Amino acid sequence: MIPLETAVLHMVVESLPSPEEAQKVKVNKLSIEFARNNKQYVDLKRQIALCNQNTEPIVVFVTKMQPFSSRIYDMAIRA
Repeated sequence: MIPLETAVLHMVVESLPSPEEAQKVKVNKLSIEFARNNKQYVDLKRQIALCNQNTEPIVVFVTKMQPFSSRIYDMAIRA
């Protein structure tokens, strides 16, 4: 019998794509402009999809930004 952690690790290794392959699939979901193939963003989309810091500039994409009331921000600063 295989220990549970070994079985799970094998399943993950065999099932999940490499980061490079996964990035090519996920890039269109990052921005509606990427999915539309907007000419202004073609180069940026290519750089993100290649995910290769040796030949392309590093790109940082911030997600999960949530709007909040400035009143809440003021209360947090004063605390």
